[in-house]
Amino acid sequence: MRKNFLAMFVAVAVFCGCATTANFVNSDEQIKLPTINSLRTLSDMTQIAFEWDVVNDANVEGYYLYRKGEGGEYKEVAKIKDRFTTHYVDTGLSPDTLYTYQLRTYHKSVLSGAGKETAVRTAPVINSVNFVQAVKGLPGRVKILWRPHNDYRVNGYVIERNGLEGDKWEKVAEVKGRLSVEFIDSNLPENSYFRYRILAKTTDGIVSNPSEIVNGQTKALPPVVANLTASTNLPKKIKLTWSGVNATDFSHYNVYKDSTFGYKLLNTTKQTSYTDNVGNDGVEASYKVTAVDKDKQEGQRQTIDVKGASLTKPATPVFVSITQVNNAVSLVWTSSDERVVRFKLLKSSKAGSQNVSVKSQSFRDTGVQIGASYSYSVVSVDKFGIESEPSKQVSIDVK
Repeated sequence: MRKNFLAMFVAVAVFCGCATTANFVNSDEQIKLPTINSLRTLSDMTQIAFEWDVVNDANVEGYYLYRKGEGGEYKEVAKIKDRFTTHYVDTGLSPDTLYTYQLRTYHKSVLSGAGKETAVRTAPVINSVNFVQAVKGLPGRVKILWRPHNDYRVNGYVIERNGLEGDKWEKVAEVKGRLSVEFIDSNLPENSYFRYRILAKTTDGIVSNPSEIVNGQTKALPPVVANLTASTNLPKKIKLTWSGVNATDFSHYNVYKDSTFGYKLLNTTKQTSYTDNVGNDGVEASYKVTAVDKDKQEGQRQTIDVKGASLTKPATPVFVSITQVNNAVSLVWTSSDERVVRFKLLKSSKAGSQNVSVKSQSFRDTGVQIGASYSYSVVSVDKFGIESEPSKQVSIDVK
């Protein structure tokens, strides 16, 4: 009989009536209608199927099905309008709940007696997913893994997330397929903590109780680069140095330089130093350096930039005197710059120009001609060969 019941259950037409029966008279007053004392049932989580024997009484037009919950009153569930119908499915019920039913026959306004009550409990909600794992330390995401549910009615999973504060859970995804076992929650802030749980979902939309809660954490950014310094004493370049970061998945450093439009990436390096060849003397610039890991996550830049400069030109020397001594010209100058290691004397006349390297702060020029005019200027030179601006020019007529 159960086999026949299941076969007929698939094809049964469901009639739904929600209005309460009205104006029925007692069947004993007019016509005696048969009562139904045996209902065969098959229950699921949210529905109960009924089967009964056909009533071979031409006075019976059909049936009314009544239901009451625990502690409630009977209410009409359906009006079944053909007495040859022997199946009905009551849907939209709560899982693991006891319901009591009566099935009565009717003829026009005549309703049969109540007959025997049938108590049925719906099936409990399916079990939760019994294994869940969160993979931590991924860049901007948390990976959730679970074991497939062993109930073949399951056709997907609901993923819920909680930010560790309060009891409010947010649905972040729904994964289709009973055998699906992975979800990656992406676009999350770095070094953030979240809680996750999974609910199995059946083909007819029933959701299980939540699984155990697992904790997830996104990967932290690389640490801020410390002890960044910039040189101010190198010729035509600025050298940056800093302390190395302690990160197992370190990739490289990004070096940024301030510009008219803000900080721009200057270069990358795996070393803890970088030299910016600025190409000129006395160039000032500001820098910041960040660490980058193998997942291309970049650490925060320093809140305070570091300023550096290339070495400035030496101080310009000043002539003290220019005199003619016999057939020579005596030149004396002074320089207060301790960086200076030599001087370059610039001589010009109608005969042309020439340069003379001088280590002292004076020079006796014997290569002059009576009746000629000469002009001189002097330049300071440091150990890097950086030259100062030329001094003011001095002139003399040799007599």
